[in-house]
Amino acid sequence: MGTVERLRGSVHTREDLWRRGIGPTRLEAKLREGALNRLRTGAYVSTQLLSSVRHESRLLLEAIGYQKVAARELIFLRRTAAVLHGLQLGRVPDDVEIAAAGRCGSEAAGVRSREISPASRQRAVVRSGAQVTGLVDTLVDCARFTVPEEALPIIENALHRERTGQIDDDDAEGLRPRLDRALRACTGRGSRRAKNIAEVMSPFCESIGESRCLMLFRLHGLPTPTQQLAIGPYRVDFAWPQQRVIVEFDGMVKYGDTRTSGGIFLAEKRREAWLQSQGWTVLRLTWDMLSRPWEIVDRLARVGVLPRP
Repeated sequence: MGTVERLRGSVHTREDLWRRGIGPTRLEAKLREGALNRLRTGAYVSTQLLSSVRHESRLLLEAIGYQKVAARELIFLRRTAAVLHGLQLGRVPDDVEIAAAGRCGSEAAGVRSREISPASRQRAVVRSGAQVTGLVDTLVDCARFTVPEEALPIIENALHRERTGQIDDDDAEGLRPRLDRALRACTGRGSRRAKNIAEVMSPFCESIGESRCLMLFRLHGLPTPTQQLAIGPYRVDFAWPQQRVIVEFDGMVKYGDTRTSGGIFLAEKRREAWLQSQGWTVLRLTWDMLSRPWEIVDRLARVGVLPRP
């Protein structure tokens, strides 16, 4: 059973609880005691589960809760749709995003109702037991209506998953050419953002942190590095072969990496020592350092990677 199915089975409506012998009085008692938590009116989850999940899983619980009690059929979109498509987010939004029922949809607490084009509505698909905008529509919406530092990692996660055969996309043409076309064809609000993302998106970022690093290099005019370059037995995140400089992002976990942190640390130390023995300079970046981009640009300049004139 997948993550979404487990979470779906953990969200209970009043009717579900009633069938389990938990009527209104017992329900209120469990809420007071802290055994249950109200996701929204009519949808409940155990407090233990809610406190144990993070990031995308928490957004999934919110979406499932709203879906179970909604009075109409829903289409999830933007970042909520991205999570239901199985993608990772750099920052999880506070609200579930759904397609408006009409021109001006009403909103419940924790829910944002967004306009959707008739074409996107028609192309909606079922993923993880919920109706969502199609994958290309979802990514285009993220590009148009989400700030680039949040949108680009979502898009690059999708491209990485396609490259590694993990994406649920049965179109023979492939995701990248269709997405590129759709981004460049955007008009109206957010179209400039979409076109900019089409210019820079890469299928070779293997973590959200790598996407953020690549964006930083671009924004500060640095030469485009080679990604996932094979050097001996290793692949490195970013390399400038002419300067023999490597940048590795120390986010500890790439997409799908299940090793322990201790095992990763020891492997990375051995890897770095070998690369240095071959004449490469290795710089490591962390999440904290990404908030001080000028320091990164300065460190790269000191080893010969200079912004383009």
